[in-house]
Amino acid sequence: QRQFDAIILLSVVEHFGLGVYRDAAREEDADRQAVKHIGRWLKPGGQLLVTTTFGKPAITHKHRIYDKKRLDEVFPYADFRRKDERYYERRSEHWMESTPEALRNVDSSVLPGHGLVVFDLEKIKNAR
Repeated sequence: QRQFDAIILLSVVEHFGLGVYRDAAREEDADRQAVKHIGRWLKPGGQLLVTTTFGKPAITHKHRIYDKKRLDEVFPYADFRRKDERYYERRSEHWMESTPEALRNVDSSVLPGHGLVVFDLEKIKNAR
C-alpha cells in the first residue's frame, strides 16, 4: 500500500458517515473509522493537517461539531502526536484565535460554523 508524507483533511472529517454526501447511511463512529483508515496511508512520522468545526458538541444532518472529548477519540494520542493545536471563533466575517474553554458553548450547528480547530498532527512511528 502506498503511503504519504502528509495528508490534509480540510473541513472534511466532520461530514463522514452522515449519509448526506453519497456515503453510507448514518454511522455514529464513521469519523473515527475514517481517520483510522486514513492513518494507514500516512508514513510513520508523517504529518496530518486537520481543520474541523469545534464548540458545543452536536450532530446535525450535514456535520458534526466536536468537543475535546470527541477529538481525543477520533485522533487518539496513541496514534498521533499533536505538534500544534489552535482554536478559532468566527465573529462577523473574521476568525479570532480562541481557546477550547471559550468555545465550549459556541453553537456551530449552522454552516459555516462559529468555532474551528486546526491540528498539526504527527503519526506515531509504532501506531497501528
